Amino acid sequence: MVRCALPCLLSSCVWVLCCSAIWSDERPPNLILILVDDQGYYDLGCYGATEVRTPHIDALARQGIRFTDYYAAAPICSPSRAGLLTGCYPRRVGNESWVHRADSRFGLHPDELTIAELLQQNGYATACIGKWHLGFHEPFLPRNQGFDHYFGLLHNLDPVETVYFDEQGGVPLLRNDQVVARPADPAALTKLYTDEAIRFMEEYQDQPFFLYLPHTMLHNPLGVSEEFRGSSDWGEYGDATQELDHHLGRLMQSLQELQLDQNTVVIYASDNGRGPGRNAGQPIQGHKLSTWEGGIRVPAIAWGPGCGLQSGIESKAVIRAMDWYPTLASLAGIEVPADLVIDGRDLLPMLQGETAFVPPPSRQLSLAIKSRGQAIGAREK
Repeated sequence: MVRCALPCLLSSCVWVLCCSAIWSDERPPNLILILVDDQGYYDLGCYGATEVRTPHIDALARQGIRFTDYYAAAPICSPSRAGLLTGCYPRRVGNESWVHRADSRFGLHPDELTIAELLQQNGYATACIGKWHLGFHEPFLPRNQGFDHYFGLLHNLDPVETVYFDEQGGVPLLRNDQVVARPADPAALTKLYTDEAIRFMEEYQDQPFFLYLPHTMLHNPLGVSEEFRGSSDWGEYGDATQELDHHLGRLMQSLQELQLDQNTVVIYASDNGRGPGRNAGQPIQGHKLSTWEGGIRVPAIAWGPGCGLQSGIESKAVIRAMDWYPTLASLAGIEVPADLVIDGRDLLPMLQGETAFVPPPSRQLSLAIKSRGQAIGAREK
């Protein structure tokens, strides 16, 4: 065991030193985290779907790493997002139960250090463009959670949610503190989010940026613009999927035109499995709201050939949403604070082809679980 551990330790040290050397001479990479709502494991061409055509997402998979065994943090929206942004199991950060509705008194606690805050504190321009769903009182809002800029919906558009806004004229589409449209039009959101994301990249192209793009689609009610209506063999769900693919293509084209594609990492994933009642094709059991595979096993792709990530790889490693937190930090050359307890594992050595397995989480995790759990319990009281 000692003979084996020493080379591994030396290898890790060399990797860290190399990363530090790279980022000391040039700016760190831009980071884009795209989160699609309610997209199931099967529901892209690169995952087997024949009812839809997703050439741009498929190209991302061909040029990057496609994960066959990727798991969301939870089978429902708010807990899943809490896990993604904190690197923690949702229960650890007090967000394990159901979703935050418009009347929710709670949200993602401001004491949590989100990945956006960590990047922001280290020189990144940050934006959240899309669906938030992690609390609606001032302390919980995106710009108090590490994002310089926000554009999107704080809520869902389903009937359970929109009833809270009937008297005000509907759920508002916001740019920071300003209402851009009311009620928000589901059919316009995918394009509007992408337009805003491209503007953000144009504005901050001369400094490293973190763009978190959590789409409202494919959550009910589905929104499809006239251009894509009837374009798939899978009804509105397929049409909305193809519209998402088209606008991802626009985003990637803009990266190329801005000459940022060689210094940008793009992560594409779903927040949980597809909704109940959409049963076509899926080779695994279950759906959103369940802990069967279909509720939490979802598509995920990592792309960044210009940043040393492997290309054309299918990875069978079991990874989860919480892993993106330390991985994005490593890509940015940022050390996660030593006293911060997270459940995610740094995937970067695997993404760069140095190892085929996922390294174990830090030893500090097991040492600090009890004290962190007590702190969360105290805050909830």
